[in-house]
Formats: sequence, C-alpha cells, structure tokens
Amino acid sequence: MGALGILLTPLLLRVLGVSDEVIAQATTYLRIQFVAVSTTGLMMIGAAILQASGDSISPLRVDLVTRVLHLILSPFMIF
Repeated sequence: MGALGILLTPLLLRVLGVSDEVIAQATTYLRIQFVAVSTTGLMMIGAAILQASGDSISPLRVDLVTRVLHLILSPFMIF
C-alpha cells in the first residue's frame, strides 16, 4: 500500500480536488508520510511476530532505541 501511495500521490490529490499549487507542495510531504507509515507498520508486524514466537524482550529493546532516537532527532527535524 505504501508503494502504491508513493506512486499515486498526485492522482490521489487530484481526486480530492486539490489545486495544482497545493499538489506541487504536498506531493513530497505525502510521499515521506507513506514511507514513514509503511516503516512503522513493518516495525509493528516484526514486533508482533517476535512476541508471538515467545521473545518479548527484543521488541522492547527495539522500541526503546527508536523512542530514544526520536527524542534526540525530533528537535533537529522540527527546526
């Protein structure tokens, strides 16, 4: 779904009736969002697979690392 979203972003915006100026600005943003949502989904699936196999510590460690990175990188990415 993420790959389809990345490829069809301009078409999706046109279906919503967005003007050409907005399409030009929003295309890059939406493509980044599709990549981010896909990555998050894969992380959740991986964690669920590990938990179902009986390993609950590895997903916890991965989640801890991603949250610490988020805390460190967020101020730089925002500004």
